[in-house]
Amino acid sequence: MSSVLAVSLLGECRASDKPVTLTVWTYYNGDQLASFEHLVEEFNTTIGKKEHITVEASSQGSINDLEKNVLDAAKGRVGALAMPNIFSAYAGSTSSATFFPNQVATSYSDAHSISMKVLPCPKFADGEAYAVQQGAGMVVTQGSEQEIKVCVTFLKWFTAPENNITFSVDSSYLPDNQTV
Repeated sequence: MSSVLAVSLLGECRASDKPVTLTVWTYYNGDQLASFEHLVEEFNTTIGKKEHITVEASSQGSINDLEKNVLDAAKGRVGALAMPNIFSAYAGSTSSATFFPNQVATSYSDAHSISMKVLPCPKFADGEAYAVQQGAGMVVTQGSEQEIKVCVTFLKWFTAPENNITFSVDSSYLPDNQTV
């Protein structure tokens, strides 16, 4: 969930009074899916209700199914669903390279190249080096300022220690930080 950490650095955000529905695509199945759906329901009935945010989460099947659906949405393929606000991806490994196109199209005749850069893992000053364990992070896609703020609100809540522990225990995922 390293991308969640990066997103959380954007600061404290509150949703406006206008209701917002966020879509989240995952590849979760079985216990992972059940745990994530339970947490989404809890968010929607607590913080989401207070902040006028509704999260609609769905499993796209396998990681390969998720990849295909994200790419189809990004390319605007006929029959593709709209791009979700958030999707899970292996953003900390080379497997995520297949999730990102090499161009973004702003119209049928106008496209811009996307360049990728590999950077070392972040490390606090005087901190110890660490290795990221395999596991998916959450990618926030382009959206309005309000959509991005409410994505951050959800992801901060999802990665809060009490919710992170619940997801870790129920899904057998490792927690996303040492405080858990």
